[in-house]
Amino acid sequence: MAGERRLAKAGGLDIDELNGELVLAKLHPQNIVMLNAAGLAMWRGLDAVSTRSELIEVVKEALPGTDAAEIERSVEKVIDDLVARGFLVETAEEPE
Repeated sequence: MAGERRLAKAGGLDIDELNGELVLAKLHPQNIVMLNAAGLAMWRGLDAVSTRSELIEVVKEALPGTDAAEIERSVEKVIDDLVARGFLVETAEEPE
């Protein structure tokens, strides 16, 4: 979507998958996050897409039958948390 900021995975992360969940760790400063199956789908989606709206669509596809408004709220909340904690980097949109 035009005008959207881009998201990217931060560098220097230790990433492990455990029982269908994702564990993200940063050593400096020390910080650990566990993401459920929806968060795992979102994280994997970052390999192919880079905006909030695109990630929301990825999670909707991964969780058919789940309320779309709830997915939107949850994905926005997770993105905000991951950006605030340094696991994601949000940048200005790419020039066209």
